[in-house]
Amino acid sequence: MAEDKTSEPIHLEPFIHQVGGHSHMFSLDEITVCKPLITRELHFYESMPEQMKQFAPEYKGVIEVNFVEDADGYVTLMAYPPKSYERKFPAQRNESRTKRRIRMRPSGSLEIEGEHKQSQVFEEADQRQDEPGAAGRVPHNPWLLRCGRSDLTRLAADALSSAGQPDAGCSRPPSQKYILLENLTHKYQYPCVLDLKMGTRQYADDDSAAKQQRKKVKVATTTSSSLGVRINGMQVYQVNLSRFICRNKYYGRKLAVDGFKQALCQFIDNGSVLRTDLLGAMIARLSELRDVLQRQHSFRFFTSSLLVIYDGQEPRHDVPESSARVDVDVRMIDFAHATHKDFDDPVQHSGPDQGFIFGVESLISVLKTVLQEYG
Repeated sequence: MAEDKTSEPIHLEPFIHQVGGHSHMFSLDEITVCKPLITRELHFYESMPEQMKQFAPEYKGVIEVNFVEDADGYVTLMAYPPKSYERKFPAQRNESRTKRRIRMRPSGSLEIEGEHKQSQVFEEADQRQDEPGAAGRVPHNPWLLRCGRSDLTRLAADALSSAGQPDAGCSRPPSQKYILLENLTHKYQYPCVLDLKMGTRQYADDDSAAKQQRKKVKVATTTSSSLGVRINGMQVYQVNLSRFICRNKYYGRKLAVDGFKQALCQFIDNGSVLRTDLLGAMIARLSELRDVLQRQHSFRFFTSSLLVIYDGQEPRHDVPESSARVDVDVRMIDFAHATHKDFDDPVQHSGPDQGFIFGVESLISVLKTVLQEYG
């Protein structure tokens, strides 16, 4: 029997702090994001070992999302969560939320309409205006308009086609399943986010030979080979400019080892001071993750990423410095190609994922070097 749904659908909005990834993510409320459902990733969340859950977003279930295009060409996404949703999150009300809509231009590019807080302004660093998605200062991370364009274009086309049918009043709008995950940025006023592609192998066991070769080349020509980690996206709040400066995965692919270290320094640079007070907490959290991963035998996290998040507001100077009072979050995300023995895949792996662990250890080492030089 299908789970009962709420009587009223909830309007989804673009998730403005998305710094990387291939698919658009949306906000269901202030503490929950929606991501297109991939069966393997759903199974991974449902079977995740208890000790790993502290290093992943909280999984909150599955919803159905309908896509409807209005007369102005904007795509409206309506979600139908279960009735238990309001009991879990009674304080979240649509009336208090900003309304943002997505529209496809005739050229195939996307635009987002909506009000925003004046402080939430984003700018992509060193972006040429002739690059796809170049938009200057915008009320969302510029990567939001680059990812998932083909999926949204297809769904919008389906919605428009349905609306033009003679029996459109009876037909059901196009829909897609989404998984609900914790919004890791919700507790931060100015969330600074670093997305790191982890591991020395970036292809899945069932990828085609051609795709495996492309992934191998990407690893060999980036810091994924030398460090087991590369930058996949980043946003940093600049207190002197009152806006976020953003970097994308193409920037990360160009970096050598020294450049990777400098990028980490940029991630903790708020425009007026280098936040070395964050480094101890980052290193401690990463060390805990490494210890947990070393106990996960048969697990492989192919194509998974690591998020490092902190609040970009000015640090307080009226209390003694202590890494214990600094709130730094480190979480693993993107499990669409993860595997372990319970998946019953044709290819079985033994021992922990040394490629991912190597990336974590490299990250710890670089952060310790930064701390020694600037702390």
